[in-house]
Amino acid sequence: MKSNYRKAGSFLKGGSHMNNLLEALDIRENTLDAVIGKLSRSRKKVPDGRVRICARKGRTQYYLLDDQNRKIGTYIKRKDEAIAYAIAQNEYNQQVLAFALEEKKRIIRFRKGIQSKQFEDIYPNMCENRKMIITPVVLPDDEFVKKWLSVEYEGLPFNNKSPEFFSKRGERMRSKSEVIIADMLDRYNVPYLYEFPIELAGIGIVHPDFRILNVRRRKEIIWEHFGMMDDRDYRDDKMVEIEKYNLSGYFEGDNFIFTMESSRKPLSTKHVELLIRHYCI
Repeated sequence: MKSNYRKAGSFLKGGSHMNNLLEALDIRENTLDAVIGKLSRSRKKVPDGRVRICARKGRTQYYLLDDQNRKIGTYIKRKDEAIAYAIAQNEYNQQVLAFALEEKKRIIRFRKGIQSKQFEDIYPNMCENRKMIITPVVLPDDEFVKKWLSVEYEGLPFNNKSPEFFSKRGERMRSKSEVIIADMLDRYNVPYLYEFPIELAGIGIVHPDFRILNVRRRKEIIWEHFGMMDDRDYRDDKMVEIEKYNLSGYFEGDNFIFTMESSRKPLSTKHVELLIRHYCI
């Protein structure tokens, strides 16, 4: 059956803008916290005042501007220039600290403002009878996930002689490693579609192992598992396939991730969990 998923995909960006904004604020606030913490701990004892810097006869000279001499300043001898460096560094650090503290205050105020009331909260708080006659501008997460999972598609058929591997959901899969990935995704409540068809430039229709939805970001991610890296022909084919993914707009660490294994290096469940926690939730 031909997939109608691309139409459903038009809902993807609608609910993700706020999440992306909040994520960007989180990243910026973490950066500010690190700077504030570092500069608060690293303040050194130096003379009060500021450093005036000027060049005379090809040589840089330093003057301490303090309460006693605010205009010209007191000349800092060459042997004491390390003090000038420390004062200048401390002056810079305090400016950065003041800016960082003020920016964090602005972020906190802004966050409170945008999170107090959001239009996404209107639809979930309606009575069920009213919901039945309303089409929400942006679907709530649970309904969005339900719609995302409801798409109809045809996966690849199984050979009758193929080993039978099943996930905890009861889905038949092609390897134990795919079952490990599927069960770990299920454990973290990450929605996925197994072997959902997509089109790659230069190849045509392919069926990647997992098409994943990061619900928080409403972002789709393709996950491929390359399980026979001992085989040179298989390895070469997969290297070409990765290039085709890139040409089709799927980039590693963004909307495309992959795992690999060989006979000597099996799939690591810790690695699978790390990827899920970093990219999928």
